[in-house]
Amino acid sequence: MPKKREIKSVLVIGSGPIIIGQAAEFDYSGTQACKSLKEEGCKVILVNNNPATIMTDTEIADVVYMENLEMDTLISIIEKEKPDGILGTLGGQTGLNLIIKLKDSGIIDKYDIQELGTSVESIKIAESRELFKRKMQEIEEPIAESLTVSTVSEALNFASQVGYPLIIRPAYTLGGTGGGFAYTEQELIEFVENGLKKSMMKEVLIERSLLGWKEIEYELVRDSFDNCITVCNMENFDPVGIHTGDSIVVAPSQTLTDQEHQMLRDSSIKIIKALKIEGACNIQFALNPSNKEYRVIEVNPRLSRSSALASKATGYPIAKIATKIALGFSLDEIKNPVTGKTTAFFEPSLDYVVTKIPRWPFDKFYQADKKIGTQMKSTGETMALGRTFESSLLKAVRSLDMKIKGLRIKEVQKESDEELVEHLHIPNEKRLFHIAEALRRGYKVFDIHKLTYIDNWFLEKIKNIVDFENSIRFSQLNYDLLLKAKVLGFSDQEISELKGLPEDEVRELRKRYGITPSYKMVDTCAAEFDSVTQYLYSTYGEEDEIEVHKDIKKVIVIGGGPIRIGQGVEFDYCTVKALWALKEKGIKSIIINNNPETVSTDFDTGDRLYFEPLTQEDVLNIIEKEDPMGTMVMFGGQTALNLSEDLERRGIKILGTSYEDIDLCEDRKRFSLLLKKLGINHPRGGYVTSFDEAREIANRIGFPLLVRPSYVIGGQSIEKVNSEDELFEYLLHALDLSPNRPVLIDEYIEGIEAEVDAVSDGENVLIPGIMEHIEKAGIHSGDSFAVFPAKSLSELEEKEIVRYVEKISKAVNVKGLINIQFIVKEGKVYVIEVNPRASRTVPIISKVTGIPMIKLAVEIALGNNLKELGCYEPFYPKIPYTVVKAPIFSLEKLPGVEVALGAEMKSTGETLGIDFNYHNAMYKAFKSAHLDVPSTGNVLLSFPEKVVKGSKSFVKYLQSCGYELWGTTGTAEAFKLIDIKIKEIDHQKSLELVKKGYFSMVINLPTKGKNVSNFGFKLRRACLENSIPLFTALETAQKSIEATKNCKIGENNIQSLNEYVDYYHNLLKNLQISKRGESFMKTGEKVVLAYSGGLDTSVIIPWLKEKYDCEIIAVCIDVGQGEETHAIEKKALSSGASKVYVEDVVEEFVTDYIYPTLKAGAIYEGKYLLGTSFARPLMAKKLVEIAQKEGANVIAHGCTGKGNDQVRFEVSIKALDPSIKIIAPWRIWEIKSREEEIAYALKKGIPISITKEKIYSVDKNIWHISHEGGDLENPWNEPKPELFDMVTPPEKAPDVAEYVTIEFEKGIPVKINEEELSPVELIKKANEIASRNGVGIADIVENRLVGMKSRGVYETPGGTLLYTAHKELESLVLDKETSRFKDLVAQKYADLVYNGLWFSLLKESLDAFVDETQKVVTGVVKLKLYKGNIIIAGLSSPYSLYNEELATFGEDKIYDQKDAEGFINLFGLPLKMRAYQMKHFVENQKYNKTTVGGEQ
Repeated sequence: MPKKREIKSVLVIGSGPIIIGQAAEFDYSGTQACKSLKEEGCKVILVNNNPATIMTDTEIADVVYMENLEMDTLISIIEKEKPDGILGTLGGQTGLNLIIKLKDSGIIDKYDIQELGTSVESIKIAESRELFKRKMQEIEEPIAESLTVSTVSEALNFASQVGYPLIIRPAYTLGGTGGGFAYTEQELIEFVENGLKKSMMKEVLIERSLLGWKEIEYELVRDSFDNCITVCNMENFDPVGIHTGDSIVVAPSQTLTDQEHQMLRDSSIKIIKALKIEGACNIQFALNPSNKEYRVIEVNPRLSRSSALASKATGYPIAKIATKIALGFSLDEIKNPVTGKTTAFFEPSLDYVVTKIPRWPFDKFYQADKKIGTQMKSTGETMALGRTFESSLLKAVRSLDMKIKGLRIKEVQKESDEELVEHLHIPNEKRLFHIAEALRRGYKVFDIHKLTYIDNWFLEKIKNIVDFENSIRFSQLNYDLLLKAKVLGFSDQEISELKGLPEDEVRELRKRYGITPSYKMVDTCAAEFDSVTQYLYSTYGEEDEIEVHKDIKKVIVIGGGPIRIGQGVEFDYCTVKALWALKEKGIKSIIINNNPETVSTDFDTGDRLYFEPLTQEDVLNIIEKEDPMGTMVMFGGQTALNLSEDLERRGIKILGTSYEDIDLCEDRKRFSLLLKKLGINHPRGGYVTSFDEAREIANRIGFPLLVRPSYVIGGQSIEKVNSEDELFEYLLHALDLSPNRPVLIDEYIEGIEAEVDAVSDGENVLIPGIMEHIEKAGIHSGDSFAVFPAKSLSELEEKEIVRYVEKISKAVNVKGLINIQFIVKEGKVYVIEVNPRASRTVPIISKVTGIPMIKLAVEIALGNNLKELGCYEPFYPKIPYTVVKAPIFSLEKLPGVEVALGAEMKSTGETLGIDFNYHNAMYKAFKSAHLDVPSTGNVLLSFPEKVVKGSKSFVKYLQSCGYELWGTTGTAEAFKLIDIKIKEIDHQKSLELVKKGYFSMVINLPTKGKNVSNFGFKLRRACLENSIPLFTALETAQKSIEATKNCKIGENNIQSLNEYVDYYHNLLKNLQISKRGESFMKTGEKVVLAYSGGLDTSVIIPWLKEKYDCEIIAVCIDVGQGEETHAIEKKALSSGASKVYVEDVVEEFVTDYIYPTLKAGAIYEGKYLLGTSFARPLMAKKLVEIAQKEGANVIAHGCTGKGNDQVRFEVSIKALDPSIKIIAPWRIWEIKSREEEIAYALKKGIPISITKEKIYSVDKNIWHISHEGGDLENPWNEPKPELFDMVTPPEKAPDVAEYVTIEFEKGIPVKINEEELSPVELIKKANEIASRNGVGIADIVENRLVGMKSRGVYETPGGTLLYTAHKELESLVLDKETSRFKDLVAQKYADLVYNGLWFSLLKESLDAFVDETQKVVTGVVKLKLYKGNIIIAGLSSPYSLYNEELATFGEDKIYDQKDAEGFINLFGLPLKMRAYQMKHFVENQKYNKTTVGGEQ
């Protein structure tokens, strides 16, 4: 049992979206930790807004909050969940910074939460540069001469004392953010200014440079009993000066003497004990290679990138062990899960060499500054294990998935000697290849060492590889040579190129010689104990340790390799879920992957792990050894998919979509022909392999164009081109990128971009929903903000999308996952891309819908079909909440890269905003992307002249929002020509003000990016580097502003993913989506139908009978709509109902629903008096009563899937009888529009009054009439006079005013014009009086609960009269504080009623408050009515708080006017001080206007 037995629930803080410096390693560590907590019986509450990771899957944590990682959110979750403990050391720098804030703000102590693991006090010492320096001095551990500064002047003073170069390290940052080497005063100023901005504590450490020293890392674990071990020591191939994340790293260290190792090990243990770390810790050292002198560089008091690498390198599950320690276990109490025999209190032994190589994004960003230094730039990494350094290194190189076979690359071979020497001295991402090339050209190891400071041992090992290249090239390929080549790590492909032979020939020769790989096990103990896990790597010339069982079912899943832009952790999520699905089926799951950061390469995710390169040779070796029933390539992204051709060519069975069908989608030429054959719209275009062909197509289609190659990921080399010159420049790169595939040239269609992730069995599909991009087509889907479900597509457009998905999936014979992207323009749907594999959005869709897409895809790949799996409907009902995906970028760490978005993907990760309210979800998403804009402030516009006219309405919208608009030279002038005045500012001054933070946001629409000398490029980079919200698409900017203006986020908006999905699945249970053919209801079962006699419910009766063969009991509920009930009853019976109830509930409606809402003063969004909203819960109550009376288990209603009433009915029914099932035909039937519904009614002979020419939706009761649909759907259209049924149009009202008196008792109206009336008669009387005077018309564009806006025209004559009188009477009798608080209650009350939560506890509680306030709301109100206007003519109450003596301007005996003087002096003191302040401000403002160029 853990020491801390009181810990029953733990709040785990995640790391958020993937960015450079904080990537998938935290998904791996966090997942392992959550599993470890659950093993000990703890409830795990996770907060992490990264939708791509396995960590945020509800199978990992018990409760998952996909909310923003910020204080307010965490506090709300803590208040709601009341965790016993909190764990913040798993979420990288984000988690550490948050737990420090929670501690410092008193939240942790206030809620009596235990800090698990390393204490906040210890974290602060390790993270604060100054505190850490003091601690090291205290324990006499050497550190570089340094100074912690908070100003630039302090840094300059230090520099004058110690000289240059200096290293700058901001506190509380990650990935070297804001840091670097300064060689000059100007560089120092820039680094310090930037570092202070990035540091949470606004402090920066300035250190004397240790450039050229060795960098060594130790990974340690310590428990609270002071037991401590070193898990792994790692040596950076590169010296100090290259960020460890951008360095090749080797484990264990190779060049240290035993004395040096023991010295640093002792230092590490001393430090971790002094800091009192409880859990994992990474310590970095600089070691002088000439005299064994060392310095402590820094300590990471948490799980880190190095922790993940050390875990994978040794097999020691650091995160799992650290979590057990956090719960109170000691190291000797924890079992080592790898051996199953030893405890965790031992130091792993390695009998192999591990090499990690970073994966940089420069293949996508060829214009970037590729120099590597103290600030990390790599997006991911790969790792390899081998018996020698050479073999480990070469395996790691080919694991990069960059078509590199060895240490030879063409670009480097083409460099001159001068260029080569420069790159050796100033390193970039090709450093390893530059070293190899220098050795080929005869450079000495000693000379290369002087240029690079890389240890001679490593250089000699690289020389071994280079020398052996010549041995292969010039010697006969006999057994001995080939075996030695394989032992050294050479691939068949590299050997084949060196010899000039086909790769297959080398492979066959090797197999004839009997040279095949043997596989070794990673067991943490160098084979001293047997291992119970199956973690394997390959070698040559040694004994094979692995037993293979040919008689069991097993499947190989190919992973995605290193994380890079376009192929991120989303694919690891898919891979892991596939492995779990196979295990659940009792099939042995085997994973091949080489990414040390991911969960798929954890020792226990699959049944067997091969940590190997994902090349044809390495994968085939494993397949031949294992002989699986098949291999799955659909989950590992493009990397796995690209192996399918070679695998299928060699007779390997691909489970899922076949290679031939994959190629049909991936080959742009074949794909285009397929769409044409299927009659599916797609952009006009063609495929080219030459410049002449490209010119011909461009002339035929016209510019702009989209150009793209085949078989790429992340939109690599996809670009929008606007001219022939740009097209030719593009083709120079693209044709080389994909030499054996044509390049597709498409017309550019500017429309709405949408995408679908679906599961197909080759015949049928399952579509969880449609995702819609906010930005118009042309922005890569991975870089777009996206909304799910789609909000702006029509039903016909959605129906066409579904039809296209079905046709393509069937034509391509997709067996598993498919992703299809569309453009929708003017009602026409175009297909632009099909990916027959997992996509980046599959994890999002799976999580927010709870639909197990990966599991279904695995089942189908194994031979099942969707119907056998219980999936009968192609298009699932929409989720009743909104999900917004936000892209996250790391471009500030990649100088020289264009910031503006385009067709090529640039984002490194993504976050999610989720809420029942559309604007709230949007706001959460923008906030997570740091694009939540203030509601006021200065906005800089910089637009090309050609787009100014088209952006006029947007700029007017900005002005209407109250922003102060500035335009750069040219932009301001162009807007002036179209009568829009904005302040003008020249380019240079605009850049200066951006750097000073003057602008709240910048909106810049680029013409053509990538030219670093252009003003636009500089402006965008300046925004990025100074954290100014930047928008390069108008749609994104407008959505962000709308979200800021309209969001209403409170405690109730912080819901767990579990709660959202459970709500959705409760809705699904009421639909005919059953498991494995189980029927929704029995034949002949009774269904109670809410029946109005209108179009919707009239056609539902025959439809229900056809669909379910059930008995229909129609229930018409009279809430004062004034319909002829006999005619309704007759119509229901003729339509097929077996029984009809007509319930008169008008009096109950008025007394129990209208009057409580009136007393509350509840008005939705300031206009809507809730006439429909509070009728629905009463109707639901009657439906439930009749269902219970009749013994019916099902209730049906005619609400559409887009409206609010579906929610109001269903949540009310659930509140009253949760056992009743619900059918909502509009969400599941094949009828998708009013027109189709009318046609169906006519076909069934049902009489209707609605025509296709006049389609209005009308709801009427004693309180109001609502009108929707038809020409009202355009908010520009004025309601036609004939529309109104209750209220006389104001212009036709009497020309003489009419007076009316209304008397209230305790908030309830009892008399009109001194006549006492029953509740029903009083409402009728009020309607009569108000109607003839034109009172009570409201035209509203309201925010529906389901996330969209809708327009309604409401007639509420009597209600408007009563609300006005009631509010005025309250102003007389309620004190100020009560009145103002009641206004807040009224707003919340209105939201509850509007949202259908009439029967909620909160609404009942608010009723109690309201009733208390109404005790004094008694009196008479006199109103004057004239042509739609209501004027107060008099008020009277026995409880009036108005005192005439106090209010008089004359003399009185109660109030001494002299007393006012002292009060005024005190009350006005802030204004007096403000006046002094403004005096100084005005003087400064005059100066600023002169310098900025503003108006004088």
